[in-house]
Amino acid sequence: MKSITLKKIALATVGTAIATFAIESKPVQATTFFFSDFPSSVAPSFDFSKGDLDLTVTGQSTNGPRNVFQGLFGLGVKGGRFDSPQIDGFGPDETLLLNFDKKVKILSATFSRVGRNDDFKLLVDGDTLVAADIPGGNSWDLGIRNFNFRQFSPDNKGFQFGFTVTGKNDDYFLKKVKVKTVPEPATALGLLSVGALGVISRRKRQQKG
Repeated sequence: MKSITLKKIALATVGTAIATFAIESKPVQATTFFFSDFPSSVAPSFDFSKGDLDLTVTGQSTNGPRNVFQGLFGLGVKGGRFDSPQIDGFGPDETLLLNFDKKVKILSATFSRVGRNDDFKLLVDGDTLVAADIPGGNSWDLGIRNFNFRQFSPDNKGFQFGFTVTGKNDDYFLKKVKVKTVPEPATALGLLSVGALGVISRRKRQQKG
């Protein structure tokens, strides 16, 4: 009889913990990072913060590290004095690296200075997620268009996102990105459950002894 009562108490404790967790947990809201700025500037890296989410942006090429450019059209990659500030494939392929301090899911990105023939490639933690044409480019290389990554779930989650090119004719700026933090496992809830079930197990062993 005592064993049954103890089991009921333990299960009730787990049930209460689950209910409390469900009530206190709030849906994770999407966060948008805007990269446009004026006047323009160049640096080895740029830091951004929104709420409790931090982002560091760096530049890379097939020849090594490059500076990051920030201007009215957004972020780009710049090598030397005469190098274009866009993320481009003229010479060494350039990559803009977005490094988050928490695991996030990328939802969308907005590109600017997009021409008719501009493609992009997105790397998630070093692996290619997608290589595609940027829609909405025009002959004046002034298109601003959004690309949705929700269709690639769950592979669109990671800590680092690299925006690069697929060929020599590609060049663009990254104007903004929208991300959502990936919730961490409810470890406290798991420990509560294990602890309650452990009490039941010990009680049973004592009775057998």
